[in-house]
Amino acid sequence: MAIAGIFYTSRQQRKLLRKQHTFQVIDRLNGWAELEDCVNHAVALIKKGRIPSLAVKAHARDCAKIEFLLNYYEVLASAVICGDVDEELMRRMERGRLTRTYLKFLPYVEEVRTDDNNIRVWENLEFITYRWERGQHDHFDALVDRMMMRPTIQHLEFQREEVKAYLWEQRGKL
Repeated sequence: MAIAGIFYTSRQQRKLLRKQHTFQVIDRLNGWAELEDCVNHAVALIKKGRIPSLAVKAHARDCAKIEFLLNYYEVLASAVICGDVDEELMRRMERGRLTRTYLKFLPYVEEVRTDDNNIRVWENLEFITYRWERGQHDHFDALVDRMMMRPTIQHLEFQREEVKAYLWEQRGKL
């Protein structure tokens, strides 16, 4: 019983430290002028219904701001997937902005992937968006997630077309 208690206490302490770290990460990023500028720029583009294109040289500034924002969310998604930050806390704090940004700029993401000939561009962001938008989880996956203290998304690598179709469907509902 003592050994089980030690393992349980250690696990709880790791969970609390992860949540504290998540708050610190979010707190440091709040008030970041460049991020706020990019978010405001993205909101303006969305309100106008305008998605920038790599092919149009006049859109270079828009593309740079959207890429900054997508890269920011990619880092957060990577941190969630690696277990560096608490998924549930991050989902509650950033889900709306993260998923809407990805879905709204999905045509741009696809254009960049085609241009770079690389389907892995913003891959973690894609998988987290899919995971959070889908909402339903396999019971076995949920158990594994709990045990590992991080999301398991490796199986999504083999379901790329399903993920892509689902996200385009969700985009149409916005």
